[in-house]
Amino acid sequence: MKFGDTSLDKIIQDLLSKAKKENALTIEPLPYGFNSLIYKVITKEREYLAKKYITRDGDLRDRFQTEFFGISFLWSNGIRAIPEPICGDKEKRIAIYRFINGNKLNPEEITENEIYQALGLLREMHRLTTKKEAKEQPIASEACFKIKDYIDCVEERIGKLMVLSGKNDIFEALKSYLEKDFIPFFTYIKEFVEKEARRLNIDTDRPIEENEKTLSPSDFGFHNVIKKEDGSLVFIDFEYYGWDDSVKLIADFYLQPAVPVPLIYRKVFFEGVYEYLKNKNLFKRLPLVYPILSLKWCLIILNAFLRQTSDEICAKQLKKAKNKLEETKKEFENKVFPYEFYET
Repeated sequence: MKFGDTSLDKIIQDLLSKAKKENALTIEPLPYGFNSLIYKVITKEREYLAKKYITRDGDLRDRFQTEFFGISFLWSNGIRAIPEPICGDKEKRIAIYRFINGNKLNPEEITENEIYQALGLLREMHRLTTKKEAKEQPIASEACFKIKDYIDCVEERIGKLMVLSGKNDIFEALKSYLEKDFIPFFTYIKEFVEKEARRLNIDTDRPIEENEKTLSPSDFGFHNVIKKEDGSLVFIDFEYYGWDDSVKLIADFYLQPAVPVPLIYRKVFFEGVYEYLKNKNLFKRLPLVYPILSLKWCLIILNAFLRQTSDEICAKQLKKAKNKLEETKKEFENKVFPYEFYET
């Protein structure tokens, strides 16, 4: 038998015993991200994944509540392209899910089949928005329901990074990048978006219509996918899940940098979302929101500075952020989809 943290082991054992009347033979830690500890639990009958949610200083989000109860709501309504929730302890912030055997998805593996599987999940989630229980679902992390919200979110992130500057050379490099490169282009984009919004008769301070909202995994993309042996995809990581702007869901799906969506599939994905939303405002709002979110992703890449990680990691992330900014500029200049909507 393999066990690590004995107190955590006991909680996992007790949870499984009560929920499934099974005893763990092994509990092994797995590598995972910044916000949780992950364990593979093997019983005589089957395999499970135990997740211990970590609360960071200053982070007011209840990741356990959001993910476990969110996935439970989706699972209970027939959605299966997600982890099966088994049981959880709200006080201990531990959840147990069915273990998913498979591999992470590589960018070169993305085809129309994977795009349609992603659309299938989102279509099923949107179907649930009319259910009475859907009103009880949370607001997604950093959800935006008007164009001004998107702008404010970027400005808030800039502010958090600017106060970190001046500690050493790498922070000086960060400050220089923000002041000389990022902020001037952000200012230009902000003015452009406000001008285009006026032309399209869109009030940037007016909330979107209810039928433009949807239930979203929020951190949605092929970086949060496990591909099973039969080729089916299971979408994981619902810690930011909740109600959000459908346009934000589309843009973030394009923009997440870990396993990027090939450009040739952007239209396919957009058309798939439009097919079930049937809202023509998507055509107007996506090109306005997209550049702002693209700039937001330039700042998300710089989260290493906020976490006070090593100078080496910060330098690497700063380089990535600079590259992302250049990519953002090129897409805007060359009217890469979805900017081509401006031509119609």
